[in-house]
Amino acid sequence: MKKIFLSAMLAFLATSGFAQSDTLNIGYCNGKVASTALYKQDGKAWNNAAIFLSKDALSAYKGNRIAGIRAGVVNVLNTDTLVVWVRKTKDGDNLAEAKAIRKAGTKNVVKGWNKFVFDKPFTLDDVEDGLYVGYSFRQKATSEIISIVQPSRIGTSFIKQGTGNWKDVSDEGVLSIEALVTGDDQPEYDLGISSAKITPKPAMSATAMSLTLSVHNYGTKNVDGYTLTMKTGNGNTVSSHIDTELASLADTTISVTFDPNVYTDDKTSWTVELSGIDNATDCNAGNNTTVPFYTYIKNVVLEEFTTEKCSNCPTAATNIHTLLQEEGYANNVFVVAHHVGYYTDEFTLGNKDSKGKYEEEKLLWFYNNSGNTYAPAAMVDRMPYFTTTTNQPTPVFNPGNYSILKAAVASERELSTNAIVNLTLDKDDASNRLGVNVSGVCNELYSAEHPYVMVYLIENDVEAISQAGVSGKYFQQHLTRAYNAIWGEPIEWTDKFFTYNCSFDIDPAWNKDNMEVVAFVYNYDADEIKNCKIENAARQLLNATSGISTSTIQNTASTIVARYTLNGTRVNNDYHGITIEKYSNGKVVKVMR
Repeated sequence: MKKIFLSAMLAFLATSGFAQSDTLNIGYCNGKVASTALYKQDGKAWNNAAIFLSKDALSAYKGNRIAGIRAGVVNVLNTDTLVVWVRKTKDGDNLAEAKAIRKAGTKNVVKGWNKFVFDKPFTLDDVEDGLYVGYSFRQKATSEIISIVQPSRIGTSFIKQGTGNWKDVSDEGVLSIEALVTGDDQPEYDLGISSAKITPKPAMSATAMSLTLSVHNYGTKNVDGYTLTMKTGNGNTVSSHIDTELASLADTTISVTFDPNVYTDDKTSWTVELSGIDNATDCNAGNNTTVPFYTYIKNVVLEEFTTEKCSNCPTAATNIHTLLQEEGYANNVFVVAHHVGYYTDEFTLGNKDSKGKYEEEKLLWFYNNSGNTYAPAAMVDRMPYFTTTTNQPTPVFNPGNYSILKAAVASERELSTNAIVNLTLDKDDASNRLGVNVSGVCNELYSAEHPYVMVYLIENDVEAISQAGVSGKYFQQHLTRAYNAIWGEPIEWTDKFFTYNCSFDIDPAWNKDNMEVVAFVYNYDADEIKNCKIENAARQLLNATSGISTSTIQNTASTIVARYTLNGTRVNNDYHGITIEKYSNGKVVKVMR
């Protein structure tokens, strides 16, 4: 195959259609390239990445040409070949391609943006099924190549590494890939909706919602303003004018909170429409309307690493206590304390292995720094928001600084989620046996390669034995007394629903009035710390009434804010059958009506 080097490409660039008409970079990343990669591939392998340009995204450019591709990469170490391409399907034939070989002493392919043009541009005649635009990058040894940046765009970004299958990574962000479109018939004004989701806002009212909308300017001209309209099938309409300028090919994220005074259920589903570009006419109405995805309220899991030998841990514990006193945090931030990190103590869980390590010490894997652990430490939803001293990703950070602690938790609290978790308890006081029933409902956006459920039995106000760094009495909070398995157990989602059961023996010495159960669903990837995020969680006190009854619901100081069928469809108060009900205090229960 003919080798195309950068010099040849630049020569073609000077004589091609790029010099004769406007060139638009069509993609979702807004020209951004990440500094670090979320995904790593070991050994010799090919890495593949592609964005999907839908019919709506391409229809305005029909008759124009894709003359080349910009590929943004995090790293080029240990790599030798890059092929950019256009395909009908992810594994289909290359409809257009360009190839570059990295050689010593040259910069054919570089870290950051790489622009390549095709020998023969691809004409955008048939765009009914959309197109995949991407690259294939060969590595000679372990490397981290693929750039993913925010904001996310559902259904747009896919990767395939080594011999694995294609994976939708749209939930993590968008790939740094852009199609270079050139031609004489490009749209001046064309706004389109990239993605939309609705999240309930129970703190405002039982029917309030927050709409998060991603808007892209596909045209060659800047847009000064436009109108956003939300409509329901039963005639409710809410409109808002957006007067912020949006540059050509730029994206913007709009958040609007509104209360239509009706439930968003199967009878009142919403559509979102863009209209009324200021002083202009939108040339492509096909991408102006969408039906938003409905997402759920997120509960946050804060995991603490602490021991009685740690003299700085009481300060971190005070910070966590202070955070939980802030308005709203106690209801949807659930804390689990692991007594590992700075040695171990009398509360560390699990049997010892042949090396004298407690089972609970396996969680120190999250530090990602070859055994250099510490306490106090914490994780927020096991998300890799931090880096180690060797610049490796990790979810672990020091909660001794209150502002860092609050910022990490607050950012997670602002997110919505694609699954809800339900938790009920079956107590047998006579045998000190506790049954735990976990179930969940997810929406169309939820995805996890290795879905697991983690269940912790927690006790609060446990008097310390010999806590360092304090004088007088000290009480351990959120102490893990038991778990279903060190990494949890795998679950299977069927028709957007799962159920799971486990049980614990309660030591008579433990105070049941101070105990609770925390359960969460997450993706457990034993090979990748960065891929273990917690989707959502639930909490139940042992001394709360178990089971569901009308009197239980009436006696709670909360109201129902949402009701779902088992397949995740939101329904109204008149629905009869099994439903999942969400309360304003964060509790989720399953009810038969």
